[in-house]
Amino acid sequence: MTTLLQKAFDEIQELPEKEQDDLANALLVTVKEKKAIDSLDEKEWGNLVASPKGQRVLEELANEAKKDDCFDFDPANFPK
Repeated sequence: MTTLLQKAFDEIQELPEKEQDDLANALLVTVKEKKAIDSLDEKEWGNLVASPKGQRVLEELANEAKKDDCFDFDPANFPK
């Protein structure tokens, strides 16, 4: 286990049980989704992205990203 993950678990231990369970469920769902995504090969990804549903999801994500001004990335602001 990484130091950062251990630190997160240490912090979570101090929360009420309900909140711990909520976070545990969210983490388990995230891990399950990551494993499912990682198992897709290039052809499957292409089919997923090209599908009408995939196009709608990508469009929704792009629209959300355009509205979200809290992430103002400008590479010129980073030291070289």
